[in-house]
Amino acid sequence: MSPLLQRRDSLREPRSVVLQCVEVVLRHNDALQHTGGIISSFLGPPPNLPLAEACSYGSIDLLDWIWESSCTSAEDRSSSWTLCNYLRSDTHYVQWQFAEALEVAGTRNDVTVVEWLLEHNNGSQISEYIVDAVVAKGHLDVLKIFLAYQIEAGMVDWGYSIVTAMENGHSEVVRWMHKNIGGGVHVHNLIAMALDIGDMDLAQFLMPRGGCLLDYACPGKNVYMIEWMFDCGYLRRSETHTVSAIQSLAEVGNLELLQKVIQLVPELPIDSSIWIRCWGFALKIAFMRCNFPTIRCLVEHRMGYLICNCYCKVLADLTWLAARKGHIELLQYVYNLGIPNAFKDVSIWVGAVSNGKLETVKWLLERKLYPPSDEESNVIDEAAKYGRLEILQFFHGLNTVMTMDEDAPESRLTIQVNKLWAKSHAIDLAAAHGHLAVIQWLHMHRKEGCTANAMDGAATYGHLHVVQWLQENRDEGCTTVAMDAAASNGHMSILQYLQINRSEGCSASIMDGPAKKGDLNMLKWLHENRADWCTNWILKYAVYSGHLGTICWLLVHYPGLKLESVEMAEDAPNKFDVVLLLVWHFGQSWITSDFVEESILPGDAKPHDNYIAEWVREKM
Repeated sequence: MSPLLQRRDSLREPRSVVLQCVEVVLRHNDALQHTGGIISSFLGPPPNLPLAEACSYGSIDLLDWIWESSCTSAEDRSSSWTLCNYLRSDTHYVQWQFAEALEVAGTRNDVTVVEWLLEHNNGSQISEYIVDAVVAKGHLDVLKIFLAYQIEAGMVDWGYSIVTAMENGHSEVVRWMHKNIGGGVHVHNLIAMALDIGDMDLAQFLMPRGGCLLDYACPGKNVYMIEWMFDCGYLRRSETHTVSAIQSLAEVGNLELLQKVIQLVPELPIDSSIWIRCWGFALKIAFMRCNFPTIRCLVEHRMGYLICNCYCKVLADLTWLAARKGHIELLQYVYNLGIPNAFKDVSIWVGAVSNGKLETVKWLLERKLYPPSDEESNVIDEAAKYGRLEILQFFHGLNTVMTMDEDAPESRLTIQVNKLWAKSHAIDLAAAHGHLAVIQWLHMHRKEGCTANAMDGAATYGHLHVVQWLQENRDEGCTTVAMDAAASNGHMSILQYLQINRSEGCSASIMDGPAKKGDLNMLKWLHENRADWCTNWILKYAVYSGHLGTICWLLVHYPGLKLESVEMAEDAPNKFDVVLLLVWHFGQSWITSDFVEESILPGDAKPHDNYIAEWVREKM
């Protein structure tokens, strides 16, 4: 047998039929239970099961099985593909795999597996990245194990993880780390953060002897702290603190204290950009919560008046928030301010229509405020997209709408509603979003019709009932996009329906999407039903996304695939596993320095990915 065929055979799922028979026998014959271990030892662990993934199952027996099945030297490696060839025989790989596994077990708070990993570890350092991941979850028991490991091996990088604990609200972890690891230079920030969230006890616990809490205070979202700083005169000394306090008080809706703090605003702020940004944000929060008293307090101040008159985008955002909430009283308040262009932006209509606020739509039309240009977002299209049938029916009953003249906002122009319908794509959009009732109503009451995009969109987003209705009631059909997109998004039932009921077929790239997503079941179905439709990109996509099992399957069933330029996503799983497989199958001629820099060590790579880079550079 040729080496290539031997490789193909070694990539196949190991004895799948035999395994099923063995499972049946062992489950139904108690007398054979003692042979389970022998059979497991003979078959070996799944070849594509990394140690890190095995840790997610929480089984020590599984970890022992993988460990004991792994060879300890390169000379002992099997000729067949399996990750067990490398787990204990490759220094770089074992360190990388332990880091990956420790991240999995630590973030799951699986103390037993963490202990197993550290017992089998070769003395590698626990990186700040892993500590940080565990701290973010608040798993104190795992951190205690890390500390014990440090005492024994001295190999834990705690880094800035105590700050991470504070940011994630794990005060117990902060106390433990401050006591056992120390807060270092971060104590000042930690106290300020504790005060910000209102944890006075924690702030006092962290306070150095002889310190004063006010020296660390910032307004934050703690009303008690803001009031304390106001009474003590701290807000008068700092514009930054005053701005922050206004923003926070708008968020919590404390009008009485907000009115007091606003009195501290200087006539001419030193940095007006900070004031405008923060005041605008405070207004946005108040509008989002429809807090009318707070809105009036902010708008009717000279700073609010400046923002509303000079910064149209801020005002458009605010009216959009009121429109999407259907808060007509608030819209009327803004309208009464008489600010030019306050209702000019089409986003206001999008907010009302997408959220089904019919009364708001009527209010806008009564004041002749249809947007002067809806090229970016047709109102009828928005109603169809979000399934707002009552708004579509309302527009169906209109003949004209009045809009502002872009050149003269005080003037009004008339628009024929039928022209709005004529340039809409209502059925296409409703189909893509699965709104069958809307489609049926439009089909019966409107003449604009649809395009093949309707069935394409429904297939893309998994709306089988819409695809079936369009097939039975419309003649536009679809394009190859329907099958391609259904396959890419995992919609098997739609793919099977199109295979039987439509003749457009698919494109040669239909398997690319499932390969990129690692959808092996979809790939198998396509292989059986549309075997000729495959491009060489399929392997590139599977490698890019790090789907180890998919790559193995492709190499078996499409042996002619070639490995050209290799890229991997920054967040691709199984990076080292995939590299090992590609080198095992194709050799190492494909490795380039660009691959190391762009795929293995991009800007936000995990620290332990350096082990992959070192391994690859050695091969180069």
